[in-house]
Amino acid sequence: MSVAIVHGLHCAANRVSNKSGLGLRVTQKDMSLTQFGFMGLPLLKKKELAIVGTEEDERAILHFWRTIGFMLGIQDK
Repeated sequence: MSVAIVHGLHCAANRVSNKSGLGLRVTQKDMSLTQFGFMGLPLLKKKELAIVGTEEDERAILHFWRTIGFMLGIQDK
């Protein structure tokens, strides 16, 4: 699934929620915590998860996920 499709699904979910009056939204916090689950925890616990790589590899992974977050609309705060 492409990043553009996921971003569109987030936007659609917010629109449907607003129209239904539920007030549920995909928030910045929701997206940040989800992204942390994909990349933050593995980077913090790489020894326990037997993840091996150089510091350059780690920077590349951070850059990749920062770019994905930007494309999904996560604010850079």
